[in-house]
Amino acid sequence: MGTTHVVLPAFEPRAVIDAMEKHRITVFLGVPTMYQFLLQDPEFASRELPDWRLGYFGAAPMPPSAVTALAAAKPHVGFYQLCGQTEGGPTGIFLTPDEVRERPDAVGRTSITNVETRIVDLDGNDTAVGEPGEIIYRGQTIMKSYWNKPEATAETLRDGWLHSGDIAVRDADGYITIVDRMKDMIITGGRNVYSVEVEQALASHPDVADIAIVGRPDEVFGESIIAVVTPVEGRDVTLESLREHGAEYIADYKLPRELITRPIPRNPSGKILKHVLRDTISA
Repeated sequence: MGTTHVVLPAFEPRAVIDAMEKHRITVFLGVPTMYQFLLQDPEFASRELPDWRLGYFGAAPMPPSAVTALAAAKPHVGFYQLCGQTEGGPTGIFLTPDEVRERPDAVGRTSITNVETRIVDLDGNDTAVGEPGEIIYRGQTIMKSYWNKPEATAETLRDGWLHSGDIAVRDADGYITIVDRMKDMIITGGRNVYSVEVEQALASHPDVADIAIVGRPDEVFGESIIAVVTPVEGRDVTLESLREHGAEYIADYKLPRELITRPIPRNPSGKILKHVLRDTISA
């Protein structure tokens, strides 16, 4: 059987499901937002899609609740979690299908071939188990430089290592979880709050279709935690219900103090454009 590549002009979940069935798609690569849209379409669960064998997702954090729902909806598909960045080839770390099912909260455990991965503190020392640090990469696929940007290159490439800007934790079993981007971490009342942790805690709320957590300058606390939410169509989300749901998973000081409902801006790779949200909210 030959290879068929199907390219759609826009991501419409029902059109994707139809195309996967019609063309007997065996491999699907998508960003987490695409998979989450698929999960919201009732046809995704009811269609068997028996030819589908492998699914890859990456480019942005996938809520553990979505990973679990995905594996349950399509148990015959082997899902791989990928984590890296464009400057790396792209390359980085990954989880096998068995690891994805065992640890839906993790983003990787093993480095992709020809790449070394470390988690380091601000002094460049390897962090201990459970201690947050920055993921750095070294290998044959790493970029040489940013075009005509020597200062940005010097900041990102240091001593042969690519500094990702991702804050992560490695546990005793080697599983790595992303806790935030360094520039997206919120400091409120003198305490660090990792936006990804809050997003993952609130993403499983039944009325939330999409969510982003950002900080806004606050005279008293330094920064105030803002939840920007796209509700599930036909449903309403309240700040009180969000906080009540999140209190089951995270501490009170990490819960949002304000709710804004609107579409979440994302780039073509599915990453949330938090600088756009911060600028809009601050203005």
